[in-house]
Amino acid sequence: MVGVERILPPASAERYPYDLIGMAIDYRLRFYFEETPLRDLVAYQGMTNDEMVACRLSLASSDDRNIMVEHGAQIYELGDFVLEIVPLSGVQGEKALTEVPHPLRELKVVGGMLSYSGSLVDDLDSEFDEMCSACGKVFFLGDGTVARPNVDVFANSLRDALMEVSPVKRRLGRSEEELLARYCIVLSLYEMIFRSGGRVPEPLRLQSTASPWVATTVDDLLAIPQSHWIDDLCTLSWAFYDDNADVLERPVILNPTFDGSASVGGADADMIVDDCLVDFKLTIDSELKKLGDWLYQLLGYTLLDYSDTYGIRGVALYLPRQRTWLRWSIEDLIDKLSDHDSPIPPQSNDEIGTALGNLRAEFRRVVEPSSASSKSNSKLRKS
Repeated sequence: MVGVERILPPASAERYPYDLIGMAIDYRLRFYFEETPLRDLVAYQGMTNDEMVACRLSLASSDDRNIMVEHGAQIYELGDFVLEIVPLSGVQGEKALTEVPHPLRELKVVGGMLSYSGSLVDDLDSEFDEMCSACGKVFFLGDGTVARPNVDVFANSLRDALMEVSPVKRRLGRSEEELLARYCIVLSLYEMIFRSGGRVPEPLRLQSTASPWVATTVDDLLAIPQSHWIDDLCTLSWAFYDDNADVLERPVILNPTFDGSASVGGADADMIVDDCLVDFKLTIDSELKKLGDWLYQLLGYTLLDYSDTYGIRGVALYLPRQRTWLRWSIEDLIDKLSDHDSPIPPQSNDEIGTALGNLRAEFRRVVEPSSASSKSNSKLRKS
C-alpha cells in the first residue's frame, strides 16, 4: 500500500482518537445500507449495561407503589418497607424521582456498586434500625460520573434523525452528514464501554458540578464530538459513497454473528456482501503491519460459521483512508495463512464447502474442547 494516497486525519495538537473514529466509520457505513434502530446496535448494550440506578426505602401504600411502577420503578417488599429502584438510563430520572408520593429529603451517593443485587435487600432487611433511618432517602448505585442518556429518548432522537436525513444509498449534504457523524461518534463512545468491559471513555465523563441523577440530554451528547473529528468522518463517508455506490445495491448482512461466537467471548463481523465476509479497518499505516492479524480474524470468523449459514467463500478488507478493497477467495486466504500448504486446493464450490466443513469441525474441537462432555460454555457472553 506504499504510494497509495490516504485520507489523513486533520492535524491536531492533541492525541487523535483513532480507535473512536475507526468505530464511528463502521456505524456511518452501516447507515448507508440500513436505518438500524438503537436497540439493534452494540452501543445500546453500552448504554444499558452496568446502568446507574436510584434506590429509595419507603413506607409506600399499595396505591403509591402502583404510581412508582408507572414511573418506571421496580418494587421490592421488605416487610413494612419497600425498596424502590429506578434505572436512570431507561427513564427520566429527575421526573421519576420527583413526581412520586414521597418527597426527596436527602441525596447520598453510594459508590462501588453498578447495579441492584439481591444482597442489598438482604443487608437492609437485617438492619431494621438502619432501614428506619434511611427511609425516604435516595441512594445512587453506580458510577455517577458517567454521562448517561435516557435511552428511550436517545433511541427516538436517533430514529427521527435517520428519518430526516434518509442516509440509505444516498450521498448526504454537509449539514446532514455532520449531524449523522455526531450520532455515530456518540454511539461509538458507548460501544467502547461495552467492548472494554466497562471502561468509560474520557469524553463521557461528567463535569464535577453535574448532577449524577439527571439524564444527560441528547443535545449535550451530540455536542461532545469535536469539529475536526466530524470533518474527518464526513470526508471518509463521502469517499466511500463516491467509490462504492455499486456495493449498496448488493445483498448485505450487517454485523453477522456466528454459531461459535459465544465460545470465543463474542464475535461479530462488519458485514457480508453476497458470499464475501467484509471487515472495515481504519488505519494510516501504509505498510499494513497488522494485515496478518486481520486475515486471521477473518478466517476465524469464517470457521466459526460451523453450519455454513452464510456460505462464505471469500473475505475482504475495506480500508477507508486508502479508499481501497483487498479481497481473497477462501482457498487463497487459507493458502496464504498456511504458508502455501492449503488443505483447500482450487476445486468446485461444493468441494470447497466440504473441505471447509472439515476445517470447521477441527476448529470447533479446539475452540470448544469440552463441548462433547460438558455444557460449561453455555454461559459465555456474546458481544
